[in-house]
Amino acid sequence: MKTLYVKEIVENIGGTLLTNREEQPIRHVVVYPHLLRRRSLYFDMARRSKINESKWKQLSDLVIVTDRPAYFLGKNPSWSIIEVEHSHRAYWKFIDYYRSLWEIPVIGVTGTCGKTTVKEMIAHILSKSYRVQSTYKSKNALDRNLQYLLGFDERTDAAVMEMGVARPNDLLKSCRYFKPQIGIITTIGTDHLEHCKTQENYILEKAKLLKGLDNKGTLIINGDDENIKKIDLSKFEGEIIRFGQSEDADYRAMDIRYTEGGMTFILIAYEEKYTAFVPGYGEHNVYNAMASLAAVQEVGMDLEEAIDRLKSFHHVESHLELHIGLNGCTVIDDTWSSNPTSAGAALKVLKEIADGKKTVAVFGRMELLGEQTEQQHALVGEKVARYGIDTLITIDETAAHIGKRAFELGMPLERIYRCKSPRKIFNILKQQLNQQTIVLIKTSMLDSRTKLIKRVLLKERKRR
Repeated sequence: MKTLYVKEIVENIGGTLLTNREEQPIRHVVVYPHLLRRRSLYFDMARRSKINESKWKQLSDLVIVTDRPAYFLGKNPSWSIIEVEHSHRAYWKFIDYYRSLWEIPVIGVTGTCGKTTVKEMIAHILSKSYRVQSTYKSKNALDRNLQYLLGFDERTDAAVMEMGVARPNDLLKSCRYFKPQIGIITTIGTDHLEHCKTQENYILEKAKLLKGLDNKGTLIINGDDENIKKIDLSKFEGEIIRFGQSEDADYRAMDIRYTEGGMTFILIAYEEKYTAFVPGYGEHNVYNAMASLAAVQEVGMDLEEAIDRLKSFHHVESHLELHIGLNGCTVIDDTWSSNPTSAGAALKVLKEIADGKKTVAVFGRMELLGEQTEQQHALVGEKVARYGIDTLITIDETAAHIGKRAFELGMPLERIYRCKSPRKIFNILKQQLNQQTIVLIKTSMLDSRTKLIKRVLLKERKRR
């Protein structure tokens, strides 16, 4: 972060300095006591967090913003105490101030699927010419936003931030930190219904990106996504850019093909035609590429240069990652996360790249689906049947609804297995797997069994 001084903090949050240390430097900002270190600015908000007073008193040069100054006065003469009327309001004034220091392009990315990949693609493409601050992998929880924002400094040229929707208003809170001028919605499928409750509410939460952009700037959306089409765009006064395969898309993909290591396609952007390649399999990756290319061009990067840079992109691990597995089979590791949209995309890739090989799908439970849990698992079962997957293995009772629905649609019962442990999966497959078999592992990294499943099925970790 940029080094700040007590004087400018007092001026910009509307506080009163109770000790005469205006020129004291600040190197860190925290809201949780256990993160404190020397020269930290601490906002006294986490009242439920235990304070280790003996440790606190040893920390010198703390700056404490509080609406209860009597609690801190006299404990260490090197501390600077700033009294404010309300600690939370003072914190948000600080956030607004720190963000105002940086006149740089900031891109906010949300969506049910693809947001991590799009964010990583944008950061990779821009990093050739820009110093880029970004969120780390898919770690987009709200309590990480402060440190991501503090990563902005004098060397930062641009930022791309992944913004999730685990609960109502999460997206607006992230936008308040980063104040993006460019927003991207990759897809809106079904997820996080545990807190959003209904699909309609979930769509409305994703739509709050428009308010987060202050209804201006640039909005980049998947023009082919049926749920995104439900968003009311009438109040948005900025530029809207659509990507997809339809004729009215500003970034349109045509002639999409699977090739060695990824996808080739023809990109038509504003009446110009380009040949493009994106590493990683699946039509959805072409959509991710189009969203990324649209964003970097808005930042100011030449499109041809961006397309060339995209060729060297490497996906985050466990995103449809291919390995050599047990008995020489091919394993598709798609265990980063799991929801109905990504499950459908993974099944499509499994079918497309099988090239005559026997197909096996291993599914775990999809979380955070609330009252639609059973229904959404059944919908995945419909896709298993539609794509003609040869063998289906499910783990736990919830995932078994995938197999139940696939059976109802005609998948033979003898090719559907319900397992409770990775060892049982191994016992089922050890005689079936060979070089003419391709296995999709579709679980979540949050599932404690995922590592064991991969250990059982993967002969070696070498990427193909």
